[in-house]
Amino acid sequence: MNVLLVTTDQQKATTIGAYGDPLGATPALDRLAAAGTRFTQCRTQNPFCQPARATILTGTYPSTHGVIRNGIDLPLEAAGAPGSGLRPCRPVPSSAGSSAGSRSS
Repeated sequence: MNVLLVTTDQQKATTIGAYGDPLGATPALDRLAAAGTRFTQCRTQNPFCQPARATILTGTYPSTHGVIRNGIDLPLEAAGAPGSGLRPCRPVPSSAGSSAGSRSS
């Protein structure tokens, strides 16, 4: 299974053609939505982008990982540093999918 998570700043769903924008100014996103899964009942843990993305990366609430507003970096211990009790966030090597027939650039 391939997962592509697309995040944007200051954009609500009603500005995307696949979600009903009559201007249809997002053809690339519309094609991705048509070929994949589109979520219609999503919520964020924080209205600011940096805390919301830290929540996606860690799986914890902003009050737990410490990024409660923009301009606060994710603490190392929240990212899974030794002794934090959290799983580390590890990048996937570019060759990880090669055995499954996928490739990276």
